[in-house]
Amino acid sequence: MAENKGFIKLFRSMKEWKYYKDIPTKTMYIHLLMSASFNDYELKKYKIIIPRGYYFTSTRTLSEETGLTVQQIRTALKKLDGNEITITKIKNHTLIKINNWDIYQEKYNEQTNKIKIDYGTYFQKQLEFENNNGRKPNQIELKKIYAECEITKTNN
Repeated sequence: MAENKGFIKLFRSMKEWKYYKDIPTKTMYIHLLMSASFNDYELKKYKIIIPRGYYFTSTRTLSEETGLTVQQIRTALKKLDGNEITITKIKNHTLIKINNWDIYQEKYNEQTNKIKIDYGTYFQKQLEFENNNGRKPNQIELKKIYAECEITKTNN
């Protein structure tokens, strides 16, 4: 089960996301990011393993957790399904996968707990993207650029 410890990463480019001003959808997505499992765990009641980056829930539970109505939850999930998340129904529950979880939330390294990023290359790749495409990269494209700039994990 997802714990209330640790942190999640939100890139500032999220302000350019098409659903940023759609309050129920943005609320739902941030809630899913905060609720998704950071490590695999077994859901004994249903005899299934919930992998990292997934959240096992129901629309009623999501409504209670976020303060959104069940209809707002359904609408937000429909908008997010396919690009940001993938939804699988299991009995009366919903298994939600955060697409690109490892790009959003770097894997935890138990030995060092640190991942070093070459920010000079990161900003250079952003500029190259803008020059090649005539626009700024969207949130998912920025996360892919970020992942490409990961360098050796350090003990510092």
